[in-house]
Amino acid sequence: MFGLYILIFGIFLALLEIEIEGEHGWAKNLPTWRKTKNNAPIGFLRNITGYHTVLNIMILSLNHIFFIGLYWNMGVVGELFIFAFSAFLIIYWDFLWFILNPHFTIKKFEKEHIPWYTDSLWIAGFPIDYWYGSGLSLGLALLGYSMATGGALMEEYMITGAVGLLIWCVIFFASPLYHTWYHFMRR
Repeated sequence: MFGLYILIFGIFLALLEIEIEGEHGWAKNLPTWRKTKNNAPIGFLRNITGYHTVLNIMILSLNHIFFIGLYWNMGVVGELFIFAFSAFLIIYWDFLWFILNPHFTIKKFEKEHIPWYTDSLWIAGFPIDYWYGSGLSLGLALLGYSMATGGALMEEYMITGAVGLLIWCVIFFASPLYHTWYHFMRR
């Protein structure tokens, strides 16, 4: 159930951010503070914004509220799974933003088209941030699983990842419909 929430929440976060940012990602034209650190190892640490800081704190808070409502387990294992799902959510929602955003689309999901990932290392078609985030997410889930008495949360985590990949595929093929609607609503 928590995994389903994460998957649906990610779709709405991507759509909301497309409405807020439009073609200018990473809060480029938003009235927010920005701190740049060119020597940071991953992209999101190179360019931190007030908008993204507040948004991610809100997401973590909502994830805690929803998780507590479902499982009422706020021990170390619960925290590990909340952060594992949250790390997954950030990558999932970020990639959906590119697929659904008619100003980018999957065709422009390349280093040279994404200013905030230009200085990032890309491996197998994805910025290093996605690989770090995936490793962190899986590592936290495995640590939580090793400490848990049952495997229900780990099963849900794995199912969420698999269904998330499926949703990426479906949205990839359905995104032209959203792009058409997006432009139609702005006439």
